[in-house]
Amino acid sequence: MPTILLSLFKRTPKAIVLPKTVDDVKNALAIAYANEIAVTPRAQASSGYGGTMPTKGGLVIDMSRMRQII
Repeated sequence: MPTILLSLFKRTPKAIVLPKTVDDVKNALAIAYANEIAVTPRAQASSGYGGTMPTKGGLVIDMSRMRQII
């Protein structure tokens, strides 16, 4: 990622969730919503431009373990 863009992001989330089921995702989102926590979804992270970087700390939901969900 270009250095100029790095300065725009707080790149450290408060927590990371690695759900395996749809219910895991629903529960994480419900907790985040109830506590007004910003959520950043993460899939394959193939972009070099920070699409999966949290901008406000918050919660990252990494979907990489959900290989059986279509």
